[in-house]
Amino acid sequence: KQWYQRRVRGQHYKLHHLKIADVIQQAIEKLEKQAARAEAEDGEEDDESAQQAQETLDLLNESKQENNDRYEDQYIIQFFTEKLLSMPCQNQGFVLDGFPKTYSQAKELFGNKEEPEDEDAPRLEYDSKIMPEVVISLDAEDEFLKKRIMNLPESVVAGTHNTEDLFLKRLAEFRAV
Repeated sequence: KQWYQRRVRGQHYKLHHLKIADVIQQAIEKLEKQAARAEAEDGEEDDESAQQAQETLDLLNESKQENNDRYEDQYIIQFFTEKLLSMPCQNQGFVLDGFPKTYSQAKELFGNKEEPEDEDAPRLEYDSKIMPEVVISLDAEDEFLKKRIMNLPESVVAGTHNTEDLFLKRLAEFRAV
């Protein structure tokens, strides 16, 4: 139901709904296409970019194997930054779903990575190209959230971080921030 509501709102306002799994999948598909181009064409520029794409794919696979089948934040942040800098997101806006999950991830994603050209100019704390103009934070009572998670079917909870223990731990961490 919530997914449907987010999707309808996104369609109504023509916002791009960016789910973490989709962003990662699209970034990897893009890298795979770039790496495959090396075999199809003989251009030196394409060769270099294809080689870099293959090296990135190798690093991603290695990182994923070392981190319990999860990608490190640095790669996810890179994927989201590229997506947020895309023309559709820049022109129409976006809704983030599933990332960032923590304050440090948000700070890393939206933080300014560039030094100002003029040394006397103040340095912005955020990247003005991707920083949202509006942030909507939904709040709910802890009891409501606990009941909602506990009432999920076992088939939905299996293999996720929504078990009772993990949920209560994450809720406590969230409330501490």
